Formats: sequence, structure tokens, C-alpha cells
Amino acid sequence: IEKYEQLKTKYDISDDLRIGAALAAGTMEIQIQGNQNYRQEVNIDGEPIVRCSRLEAYTKLLMSLVAPDASMLILSPEIIEKLKCEVQSEVWDIEDKEFSVRDYPDLKKIYFLRWQKANQKLRRIAS
Repeated sequence: IEKYEQLKTKYDISDDLRIGAALAAGTMEIQIQGNQNYRQEVNIDGEPIVRCSRLEAYTKLLMSLVAPDASMLILSPEIIEKLKCEVQSEVWDIEDKEFSVRDYPDLKKIYFLRWQKANQKLRRIAS
């Protein structure tokens, strides 16, 4: 964020940094692929990876509709369930198929946190 602020000053950029992210939980697989004599790569796969990717992509739509000048973190339903009332999130109800999350048509509510500037600390944890 500090680097972005420096670039803003150097190149006369007036836009603030906006971040869209998602958080999911669940079981993941870690695999090593390739040939040990040539090249190996670590591959992480599982339902939370796909769900998180789809929800992160959804931040672009949601930010344009409800928070055009804010950053956003979408929390997957299992995160909300695990945290219970510890996080005070906003809720977006998906009523129209046009706004459904890709590969997750049964997901009817999106839980999200938003904040105005990227350099502000996210303080939405209930006391």
C-alpha cells in the first residue's frame, strides 16, 4: 500500500487502491506433480479453492453495485457459520439468476465486509 501511495504521488494518480478478495474454508489436497529429475510443482486443489475463486470474481460485480469506491472481502457461508456472531458482515441477497455466483446457483446470500480505503485497518470484529 505504501508503494502504491508513492506511485500515486510520482505519477499523479488520483484513484485509490481498491481490493476485492474472498475467504473460504474446507478440505484441500496438496499434490506434487512432475518429474523429480526435471521439474516438480506443488498443486493445491479442492472445493474451497474453487469457491474462493468464484467469490473473489463476484467481488467485481458486488463492488460495482453496492460499493463502487470501497474494497471488499466476501466470506464464504462456512466461514460465517464457524465465526457465528464474531463478525458483523453485510448481506447481499441473490434473488435473480442474473446475479448468481458461477458454479454455485444454490448460494442465495453473500456475506461481505467493506472498507473505504485500502490503508485503513479492517475493524469489523464485534467486541
